[in-house]
Amino acid sequence: MKKRFFSFYSMTEKEYKQILSDCLFVLDTSILCNLYRFPQDVQKEFFTVLSSVSERIWIPYQVALEFQKNRLAVIAEQKKKFADTRKLLDETGKSFQDGLSKLQLKKRHSAIDSNIMEKGLNNLFASYKRNLDKLEKKQIDIAGPDRVLKQLDNLLKNNIGDKPSSQDIVNEIYKEGRERFSKRIPPGYKDTNKEKDDEPFHEYEGIIYERQYGDLVIWKQIIEECKTRSQKSLVFLVDDTKEDWWWIVNGKRIGPRPELREEIGRLAGVNNFHIYNSEQFLTFATKHLNAKVSQNSISAAKDVLEFQEGKSWAENIISDKMSDIATDLINSDELIVGMLAETNASGFGLDTYEILFAEHNKNKKEIFFQARIWISGESDLDKPFNGDEIVFDLYGTLKHYKNDWILESYDIEDNEIVE
Repeated sequence: MKKRFFSFYSMTEKEYKQILSDCLFVLDTSILCNLYRFPQDVQKEFFTVLSSVSERIWIPYQVALEFQKNRLAVIAEQKKKFADTRKLLDETGKSFQDGLSKLQLKKRHSAIDSNIMEKGLNNLFASYKRNLDKLEKKQIDIAGPDRVLKQLDNLLKNNIGDKPSSQDIVNEIYKEGRERFSKRIPPGYKDTNKEKDDEPFHEYEGIIYERQYGDLVIWKQIIEECKTRSQKSLVFLVDDTKEDWWWIVNGKRIGPRPELREEIGRLAGVNNFHIYNSEQFLTFATKHLNAKVSQNSISAAKDVLEFQEGKSWAENIISDKMSDIATDLINSDELIVGMLAETNASGFGLDTYEILFAEHNKNKKEIFFQARIWISGESDLDKPFNGDEIVFDLYGTLKHYKNDWILESYDIEDNEIVE
């Protein structure tokens, strides 16, 4: 049975040793982007490990292209954290000052000296802000030198796949993708919401790309490269936490999806295919590549992944509730009901949505989110045409009550009727 259903079996020690000796390491876009999110000492150790296997590293053309398109946004995201932290300090300081004023300690208490507290807190915040200023000067800026990019250029200069030879080849992948996604065949089906992004298409070197099929294009390019090389062992490094790459059982990641192991074995002859995130890869490197990686670096990589996984988990909860949320808004929200009445359509329902932000507050069992939602209906020819779809941004809070998530509060902005 194992021979026929090998993709469901964990690799043996012999297979692990085979991977160690001759595997091809393929890096995903998520790994390259997370290098900017790691502290500098983690970046340094990660690059040291990658350099030790540089002759066996390769990235698909699609990964390189996605990285170049996303790089500056990731840098800006990291840079923005400094401004967000300063804002939080200012808001905390003001809240403290307002609270002290309401207590009127100078008038109502003989022992508590509020001046000492105020001075101590102000000095603490001032010291922290000065430290922030020093750290920000060392932070990579979108218009300044990029040490991460420079190291990646050196590492990957001869290890990048070729671009698609024609638009027809890419279109065939998209055609197959539509069929695969409708049947939830991995990878990539969790990215279907990218179809409604502000930039669902982009063009480069004469080829037009659809964002929602990015993971599938990466997968196809990996398969073709393995066929060309007659590659038998492959390790895919990916920090994407979604289920369309990972085999997840009771919240635990077992390894690559069995469907992926079977497909790459059948189409490219890869006998040993494994998948690691950045934390697992650093751990693997200490055990099998004789790499000197500190436990602090492994823990830091884990922290970044846990934050992203928490976001992914929250997004899954939001996705599960979105249909019910949309139905409730269509039936009961005064603004939405009024907008629907202005269209020339009826029978409205959720068309699609894009989650723009999600954060889980474990302590309060809340999920804060922002989502762009499209609601469409069927045109009524008896009405003058005024659109048959509305789009709006929903800012909401989901609260956990009795084993369910309930939309506790929300605001609607940027709403419009689409013709």
